Amino acid sequence: MNERTNKTSNNTVVIRAVQQALLQIVPTKSVSDPAFQTMNKARRREYAEKESKRFNNSDRNRTQRARDCIYVGSQFLGDTNVLRVDFNADIEIIENKLNPTHLSVVGIRYVNAPIFFESSQEFGRRLDWKRSDNCRHCPEGSMLRFGCRLGSGRHVFYCDAKTKYNIRDINKYHKKMNIEAKGIAMDHLPDAYEEISGCIGNSRAAVPDFLGGFDGLSLEMIVSRNLGCESHVDNDLANKCISIWTVARGTDEDPDGSYFILPYLTCEYRDRQYNGIVIKLRQGCAIEWDGRFIFHASSSPSDPLAIIYGNWFGVTRV
Repeated sequence: MNERTNKTSNNTVVIRAVQQALLQIVPTKSVSDPAFQTMNKARRREYAEKESKRFNNSDRNRTQRARDCIYVGSQFLGDTNVLRVDFNADIEIIENKLNPTHLSVVGIRYVNAPIFFESSQEFGRRLDWKRSDNCRHCPEGSMLRFGCRLGSGRHVFYCDAKTKYNIRDINKYHKKMNIEAKGIAMDHLPDAYEEISGCIGNSRAAVPDFLGGFDGLSLEMIVSRNLGCESHVDNDLANKCISIWTVARGTDEDPDGSYFILPYLTCEYRDRQYNGIVIKLRQGCAIEWDGRFIFHASSSPSDPLAIIYGNWFGVTRV
């Protein structure tokens, strides 16, 4: 039976969880390899489903994962003994081979960040999601990376999609989101904000003017649409990161089936033991976490008409 707890106040609930020792797990081959790029859509889906099932249902993964946190492909199976977090929370995570870390969940209201929500809508609406090559091992949803890189002695805007966008148009909304994300992070997710800004400063880099300059949060942003993916850690991250979810205008602000999944965590909450934690993704859900150490996954909405965007900000190692 699931425990579903609704947020009734702005108070943050502290949850203490344990992550099982998983450092020996080797991630499966990435579908961003050249062979995957040559496949047609049907072959890509077949390959992605096979890889996802092979990883998620392998004996090693299944026996180490919290036994009640079950998901197949991109869909979370709800009739399990997992804690559903639907409130502001600070999850303190202990793992015997790592220093303690924590994951924070906050709900951002539209009225408190209208520019971010509106810019996210316009940004997502302009992207050609069918041409995304960055769909991890699960075929559901898409991800596209945007940011700046050094070119010809100066920073230039880039995206990793095949589609040639109107960069000036896209960059306008990215800049607005990056500036608003800094304010959201400073007010609600200060740990990740300090780590992101500190890392950029220590590397003697700076957010360029076309991403907001001093007022911008990070040098890059990854935007996803209805993303479902396998459990993984992000070895290329430099520190903690932030994601803020928004929904497309005119669609359900609380889409069924859309979760941020922490499959290897066990915790006790209100005198009950849970095997796995899932965070409900909806309009304004914001999460900070250290993706280098915390295994995480996501599930896509069950309604094919639902559209939810994940907007990630952080620093990756080059």
